Amino acid sequence: QEVEGLRFPFPTPLPVTGTELRKWFHHDPERWIEFSRRYKEELKTPSLRKAIADTVHAPRKHSKITLIYAAKDTEHNEAVVLNTIFKRKAAA
Repeated sequence: QEVEGLRFPFPTPLPVTGTELRKWFHHDPERWIEFSRRYKEELKTPSLRKAIADTVHAPRKHSKITLIYAAKDTEHNEAVVLNTIFKRKAAA
């Protein structure tokens, strides 16, 4: 998934879910809303907030962020949650 209008030229460590949350979710679409809520809670730690802010507010010469994920489900995965957060932060 890409956040339109943003680009980062090299891989950046981005937050991934904890093992317990990932195992609980198991890419079950019925658990998607709760997974998304819990993942957003995990992202509220100061270090992860900083990682997100640093990525979104990279120097303006970059115009795109590419999120790479291994999930087969393109609609229910961590990158979808991050994409939403990045778009909101970029618009702010």
